[in-house]
Amino acid sequence: MRLLRRCYGQLRLVINEAKSAITRVFGRKFLGYALWQTRGGDVRRAAPTKALQAFKLRVRQLTQRSGGRSLAQVAALNRRWWHNSRSAIHHVLTAAYFDRLGMPRLP
Repeated sequence: MRLLRRCYGQLRLVINEAKSAITRVFGRKFLGYALWQTRGGDVRRAAPTKALQAFKLRVRQLTQRSGGRSLAQVAALNRRWWHNSRSAIHHVLTAAYFDRLGMPRLP
């Protein structure tokens, strides 16, 4: 640590003694992450719980599950399902589509 203080002192940088240490990486937090080693020798990492909760809350705020409609408006569409599907069917299954298939037209 003395060597680091001297090198950083020449660069006019200050070491935060409360956060800095020369030790094994396992069991300490590094840039907010905790690292540990499994029995098989794999190194695993974990993000802090507080940061994960904040991230999930922000995603929920940005992505509304209702699509901007209230439950009453979604339920109102349920009563008129045939009427609502008519416009989509007329755009997808046009008369020209059936003419290309060679289907006869009904009078």
